[in-house]
Amino acid sequence: MDIDHSFLNFEKSIKKDHLEQVILFQFENFELATQESVDNLKKEYQDAKKQFELVGNKITDVDENNYHKITDEEWERIDEVSQYYQDMDFSREYLESLLEMRIMYLFKNIEVIMKRLIKIAYSDVNTKDFYNWEAMKSFFKSKSINITTLEGYNDCVDCQKLNNSIKHSDTYSDTIYKIPEMSDHEELLHSKLENFYSRVKPKIELFAKELKEAIKNDLYSFSDERVAKIAQEFKDRMDSSTLKKLIHKLE
Repeated sequence: MDIDHSFLNFEKSIKKDHLEQVILFQFENFELATQESVDNLKKEYQDAKKQFELVGNKITDVDENNYHKITDEEWERIDEVSQYYQDMDFSREYLESLLEMRIMYLFKNIEVIMKRLIKIAYSDVNTKDFYNWEAMKSFFKSKSINITTLEGYNDCVDCQKLNNSIKHSDTYSDTIYKIPEMSDHEELLHSKLENFYSRVKPKIELFAKELKEAIKNDLYSFSDERVAKIAQEFKDRMDSSTLKKLIHKLE
């Protein structure tokens, strides 16, 4: 049976379209869903902080030697400051949680996209075997795709590290503090997380696009050198009669 080239061209076109569709996946879905809550919590934190400082400045120094001199008005201020501090702490913890979830969602996104690209491009491959980042990296290497050279790869790695730390540890390791945004010990954690997310998200989106193009090149781009290599592989494995049959089928 001769090869139906029109069908193959149609199939190739469909596969290319599907690869493009994967990249249209919205990275910011969770970001958009949580933005109002993040904005509200940031405002609540700043409002509580402002009142904490305002009322706190009106309180005289208190120690064990002057408790008896504290007026009822000052006790009320102390209670008020304590409440503002709790409000700050509450807003901060919820804000940190939402921003951590954004980072986890972002990394899950790139994992899903990478597996989806593999399913479309290499349909015979079982993506369940790709249980971690290194497994996918090794697979692409087998296809002569070095993902470490793609724009945004290092940002994906940083996101992976922070994602794993958020999921599996109560504290951040020294490795995490080597990430630029996380290295400032004076800055509030929610500011660090927000700055990190803002930096890496567009880079990770770019990585997904570059990976898609690398896969398309692997599937459909054939330089003279690559064609010669493929031809030599078949020549080494087939006798002349079988080679002629193959050439006839390809025409």
